[in-house]
Amino acid sequence: MMSMSAAQDKDHKRDAPAAHAQQERADSTHAVSGEHETDHEEGEIEYLLTGHGIFNLLVFLLLGIPMGLSGLHRLLTTTGVWKTAPFGFTWAMHVSKGRIFVVAAILGLCGGLLIFALDGFDPGHALPHLAAGVALSVLFVIGGLTGSRMAKGHAPLSLKYTHAACNMLGIALFLFQIASGLYMLLAH
Repeated sequence: MMSMSAAQDKDHKRDAPAAHAQQERADSTHAVSGEHETDHEEGEIEYLLTGHGIFNLLVFLLLGIPMGLSGLHRLLTTTGVWKTAPFGFTWAMHVSKGRIFVVAAILGLCGGLLIFALDGFDPGHALPHLAAGVALSVLFVIGGLTGSRMAKGHAPLSLKYTHAACNMLGIALFLFQIASGLYMLLAH
């Protein structure tokens, strides 16, 4: 008669190949799910890239162009370059939408920084895009602060030119952002 430990040893030897095969299946499933998680994360970044681009394009089209044109109108008519302009200027609209524009530009930068973080802080070919995003956000904040000072009353001419220059440079950088963002999205 076999002892209890001999019987257990015999059962263990019989079940060992099945347990080993089951462990291999679990390991291969984990490896596949790990690849799937990587694919899933890349898919999320693709959605973030697309959402970031759509958001910023809409901000530029709905706020950037109208704000730039109305500010240009104001600058050129008050300096006497234009007697009349093909587009109008409404002070209250320019100030209220300008505030929204500055906040939206900062949100766009935050979205870009989030993508940068999720992508492993690897600047790669995105470094010029990232640097321009930081620069245009800083320019719009300065433009917004000078505009806020101008809204409080009479401002020196230098402040008006600073406001106009910061915002026009920011809009030019926004055009670069759109072009470089489309390039990166299509290349990604």
